[in-house]
Amino acid sequence: MTEKSNGGPAFPHAFHNEHSVSQKVFGGMSLRDWFAGMALQGIKSNPELCRICDQAAHDQGGRQQDFIAKMAYVDAGAMLKAREE
Repeated sequence: MTEKSNGGPAFPHAFHNEHSVSQKVFGGMSLRDWFAGMALQGIKSNPELCRICDQAAHDQGGRQQDFIAKMAYVDAGAMLKAREE
């Protein structure tokens, strides 16, 4: 299995202390997760697209929620790839 790039942290910030600035970055969720969440909002806000996803999931023997989640991560992967070009 190949490891996917997560794009790094979505909201990075450096740790500061009294003496120096640490190089360690804390960020919480990955950029891939952030992009997938944004894609998910767009998908779920479009009733026609939800109907299409429901039919596609049914045709594949799965659940609409699983199909849409995978679709959101496919979109996130495409956005990360576009950033590298």
